[in-house]
Amino acid sequence: MPTFNQGARIIQMFQQLLNGQQKRRDQFGLIQDEFIQIQDQTTTFPRMLYNADASHLEPPRYPAGIPINNLPATRRELETFTGPQLQVAVQVLELSVLRELFDSLSTM
Repeated sequence: MPTFNQGARIIQMFQQLLNGQQKRRDQFGLIQDEFIQIQDQTTTFPRMLYNADASHLEPPRYPAGIPINNLPATRRELETFTGPQLQVAVQVLELSVLRELFDSLSTM
């Protein structure tokens, strides 16, 4: 019988090892996701700072690959956008927080 107990212990230890590996894989996945988010922010922040400081006549900087035909050409033009125009701009720029705000306001 001692051999059976040893086999069960070995299986238990092996299972603990596998569980530990899976936990580390999960943690590594979370770290990868955070790293990707940080990389995205390092490319986004300079554009955001430029747009925040731009004059009313300067064209805003948009992310690469965004079709700009429905977006304001200047900050001054943005100030004249109507609600539907803003909703289109929010969708084009994939600004989910603003989209949720528009959705909540439209149900009121």
